[in-house]
Order: sequence, then C-alpha cells, then structure tokens
Amino acid sequence: MTTALKTEEKPAHTPGPWEQQDYAVCVAFDSDHCIMYKPNRTPRAVKASEYIANARLIAAAPCMLEALRNLVMDWERVIGPIPEDHEAQVAIAKAEGGAA
Repeated sequence: MTTALKTEEKPAHTPGPWEQQDYAVCVAFDSDHCIMYKPNRTPRAVKASEYIANARLIAAAPCMLEALRNLVMDWERVIGPIPEDHEAQVAIAKAEGGAA
C-alpha cells in the first residue's frame, strides 16, 4: 500500500501553516486570518504545561504526517512494500480517518 499523495489530491485537513500559540493552535488560511483551535475546559485540573504540550503536538501533526508518508514512500522505493499492519501504515491510516 503506497501512501504518497498524487499531485492532484488535496489533504483532508486544513492546510497550514499550523502554529502553536500558548494553549491554542492557529491554522492560518491567509495573511490576515486564522482559525484558532482552543482546548475545552475539563472538569479536572489540567496543568498549563499540558495544554501547551498538546497544542505544540497538534501544530506539528501535518508536518509529521507528511514526513511519515515520505519515509514510507522512500522505504518502498528502496526496500519494497511495507505491510499494511506496520505501525507507520497504521499511523497514516489513523491520521487519514481510516481503521484504528
């Protein structure tokens, strides 16, 4: 299973850049506007550092997904197919809304 995007395919997620801003993630869609994703308040006390770490991880997700796709594509080009149940393939499928 090759996971490389064809040139005409668009990602299903909002294109970036995604940036972490304190507790939130800002997804820029033009030079003047962005969409803010902020965490919901939860009944339990959550440390500010946890919110910030989550925002940082979410903001990095599109880059990590693209890097993983490229890694799989390079692996398949040099070594051969990676099984669909390989952790890299499973992670890509989860990110794309496939089987968990």
